[in-house]
Amino acid sequence: MIDLLGDEVPTISRSLLDPMHGFTDFWKAQPIGYKIARPQCEKKWVKYDCAKDSLHILMHMEHLKTTPKYLAGYIPYPETYLNRQDWKEWEPPAPKPAQKTWLDEYSEHEKHCTKPSAEIRAKMAQLRK
Repeated sequence: MIDLLGDEVPTISRSLLDPMHGFTDFWKAQPIGYKIARPQCEKKWVKYDCAKDSLHILMHMEHLKTTPKYLAGYIPYPETYLNRQDWKEWEPPAPKPAQKTWLDEYSEHEKHCTKPSAEIRAKMAQLRK
């Protein structure tokens, strides 16, 4: 599994995990007013073996908070979320490449012994002042 930063997330042996591992964080991540049916959610957590996917589930929940449906007010209750198991089909978005700064561009010109653009030369002149 890959996390939001593009790093590999280590998989954890199922036998080493407490079946409730990650549930407390899952419950804390629920919005105020949506923390209902905790005992039923605990049973679902164990039933669907969510402990091994707890990090992925929390990342998916954070992602949901940025979706138009969530922002428009559609927030699934915890038990509904667990029953639907939407996190299983979700893949974290690929990390965005870093934007090149004018300094990076200047360094490229220096490395290849080419003349920088007028815009970069102007910025360099401002720094010298």
